[in-house]
Amino acid sequence: MVKSERPLVHINEALRKAAAGRLAVATGGAFGLGEGKIPRTFYVGTGSRTNDKGEFRLATVLEVTAPEITPEDLDMQKLYARFHNGLIYTTYSAIAEGIVSGEIRSQSIMRANIPRFLLEKLEAGDLDILKGSFKHVSIGFIDLKSSTAMCGAFAKKGAADDYNTLIRKLLAKLKEEVEAQKIDVVLLKYIGDCIMFVTGIPQQKENDHGNIIRAAIAMKRANKKLNADPEAQAIYEKHRDVFRDKAGRLTPASFCTGIMSGEVFAGDIFHKEIDYRSFLTDEFLIDHQIVYDLIGDPVNVAARLEAAAGAWHILINLATIEGAKREGSLQAIVDEYNSYCLNLEELKERLLIPYYQKEKLDSNLLDQQLEEYRRQFTPLTFEDMSTPCVVQGKGMTDIERAVYFRWDIRPLVLKRLSAVGIKVPEDDAGSHTPSVSEILAADYSDESPASEVIARLKEYINYIGCDRLRLEADLIGDRTKRIDVLKNISYAMRK
Repeated sequence: MVKSERPLVHINEALRKAAAGRLAVATGGAFGLGEGKIPRTFYVGTGSRTNDKGEFRLATVLEVTAPEITPEDLDMQKLYARFHNGLIYTTYSAIAEGIVSGEIRSQSIMRANIPRFLLEKLEAGDLDILKGSFKHVSIGFIDLKSSTAMCGAFAKKGAADDYNTLIRKLLAKLKEEVEAQKIDVVLLKYIGDCIMFVTGIPQQKENDHGNIIRAAIAMKRANKKLNADPEAQAIYEKHRDVFRDKAGRLTPASFCTGIMSGEVFAGDIFHKEIDYRSFLTDEFLIDHQIVYDLIGDPVNVAARLEAAAGAWHILINLATIEGAKREGSLQAIVDEYNSYCLNLEELKERLLIPYYQKEKLDSNLLDQQLEEYRRQFTPLTFEDMSTPCVVQGKGMTDIERAVYFRWDIRPLVLKRLSAVGIKVPEDDAGSHTPSVSEILAADYSDESPASEVIARLKEYINYIGCDRLRLEADLIGDRTKRIDVLKNISYAMRK
């Protein structure tokens, strides 16, 4: 091999300080060049230490271009000794090639565990974002319904592969749908089979409230699309005993969603004072795990709303709805739904024609009936697509005003199509949004309700008005429940 005239080359001072920990090095593109060829690029990686679990930790890979080098075989002990003295050497040995590939792989793992917005800030040298600050954000949780029972059922059957396949496909599909629609929302973290998604970080934007709602809608639709996927359907059929209701009907996996807006602390909860050079060293990642998180009551309330929402539902607190109204983004969402309702070709192709062909119905009058449907159509309003409610879940100190958002308007469309004489397929009860009367029958039909139930009912009266509440109570089918609810409304008004 050929040595250069100057066998030792010092790293420049800034690089040496930045790479203050133990270093590893390999050449870029030098392997297999043959005797006499001098490589011109080094890749220097900080992070050759391992943690107590034996895991390799890496902060970054630094590229050093065109240094003077000595290509010679060095064992690892000698290689590290040169680095500790601030000297760069390279080697043709296979072990050096293994080092750089391991470092790049470790760097990819490290980068994958940091949210993209945060990584971009850190790579730009903006470390102040880690210190944290108070921000107004909108927070959403979307969680797999009855996931604990589902996991237990799969565990008893020893079906880990099927369980992993289903969960992985579900969560991946939710993420893909949000990204495909380019919705400006941060998928902050995964908590088991739950995703926490946020708008308002790293800074507020004009449509934050609308974007959090759009993201929730997109993920609900993704859930439905995946349930129609042949691989998912095969798992449902194979484990029908896990996915059937009390009536024996197949009930595919579904998510419940809660959304809340408010003031939180946002930052790295393990933060310590650092500078950019220390961020480049292995000591930083070994001694300091980046955990960018949100802390505050809105986080807890969002989780409680999700727990109260029920399968397929989106439960949104009133502050988020009011914020979306101020932005104008809520009306834009409603307008998109109205456009769908009037897209007759899509209604025919996806909803009606398959049903008519399956049931062997006469479709000659369909176009004429659809025109009548278009003529009679009155635009949907937000009130048509929502149900007001009040929530006081476990751990919530206050009663929260909220709405169930009707993200799946198929039942509304079917009802209007049926009104003009079009034969329609059976309504899908899976994503049916509860009415006020259904909520009243379920939550306020105790003959001797507890004081907290009456307190929630009083808030309900203040929220939507006594007249509407009485009208809704009159719609309750069960006579006993109807009478009890009406009694409780009168009792709450007196209180």
